[in-house]
Amino acid sequence: MSRPNLPHRPFLIVLCGLIAALVAPVAARAQTPPPPGASKEQVLAYWADVMKAATARIQVLDDAGAPLRETFGVVLGTPPRLVARSTALAGAASLKAEFPRGETATSVSLHAHDPFNDIAVLETTGALPPPPEPDDKIQWRYREVCYVIPAPGMDPAWPRETIAGPTKLDRIEFAPLSGDHPGGLPVMYPSGWWIGLTGRIEDGADRFVYLTPMGAILPTLFQPGDPAGFDEAAEAAARLLSPDSVEGLLARAVIRSFADDAAAEALFNRALEIDPAVPALQFEYGRSLFRQQRYEEAERAFQESFRLRPAWTDAYQMAGAAANQQGEYQKALEYYRRGLEIDPESTTILINQWGALFNLGRMEEAIGSLEKILARDPDHELAIYNLGTTHLRSGRKAEAEEQQRRLAALGSRYAQMLREQIDKGS
Repeated sequence: MSRPNLPHRPFLIVLCGLIAALVAPVAARAQTPPPPGASKEQVLAYWADVMKAATARIQVLDDAGAPLRETFGVVLGTPPRLVARSTALAGAASLKAEFPRGETATSVSLHAHDPFNDIAVLETTGALPPPPEPDDKIQWRYREVCYVIPAPGMDPAWPRETIAGPTKLDRIEFAPLSGDHPGGLPVMYPSGWWIGLTGRIEDGADRFVYLTPMGAILPTLFQPGDPAGFDEAAEAAARLLSPDSVEGLLARAVIRSFADDAAAEALFNRALEIDPAVPALQFEYGRSLFRQQRYEEAERAFQESFRLRPAWTDAYQMAGAAANQQGEYQKALEYYRRGLEIDPESTTILINQWGALFNLGRMEEAIGSLEKILARDPDHELAIYNLGTTHLRSGRKAEAEEQQRRLAALGSRYAQMLREQIDKGS
């Protein structure tokens, strides 16, 4: 999901932001599943306990049984299987996994692997703990709060990190992750459920830490067996993530831009020199330029991305946001119109269309964009807030008050914000 943006004007609230953690991690061990109607804290405690118990420290051993390195993995699926990073298995003759509650398992072969996403599903003998459940309700926004679950022998604290929405390039999918973590650790959403696996790319002293989302892992986990050697899997994944490939450079650029857009510039440019005709490359470069407030350059990159992939609504939305930031509201509306021709129900584009119409003073049309959202989702808090600010700007205080009461009834954080706007205008 792309990062939605709205005009840089007072009253306008952007449809993105930092997502606060629901609760702090709970160290207590939950022995039984939480009952129906359990609190969020109880659910988090239970699933965090399950996930930590399913996290393995893996010894990578050579032909003589001597250790080459350590890596990490997690038990997933039904039947349960141990999943690790393919690139960590180079040179392995066998693997030995150790879990927090004393279970151990060994592996001498793979069940399946995905070289695009650096995923290895191991055939094992021995005991495996129960797997955690994936979170099928996560809504990727610009930044999300998550927790990285430690393996045996690591610091038992759960690092609280932030993560971006995933980037897709053909069959590769990755999301930048804050913090410095080894690959193969499970990542937990504040719901308490599993959302993906940490990854790590190292280029000498340079490192790039990311997450492979569950949606890119589960197909390999559940596919029929496709055995391969440890070395074969490791080499294939390393080749696809090479710094000499567009895929590898794009991954590095997006991960680096999560913390420092300016530092990512050289990586984007190297990838563009190899192949400028990759839509995702143009799009992600445009997003980086946008965050640096280089709106004209960003707009050109988004134009190129939808030229290469004409049905890409996110590219039209972001091109409109870039035009909007340059004060070219009519041009922005044209981008939004083209995006809505592809997806007439896009909430993101309708919110952005509202913003351009608001800036042009076309208040009734702006209200129409919001009403399309509210017809499908009457409790959409941002649309209600924006409807209130539009009424207020149009001199209809009573209608703005009505929207403020609506937000208050929902317990929305926007209720107080609209209250303040109304009081300032009175």
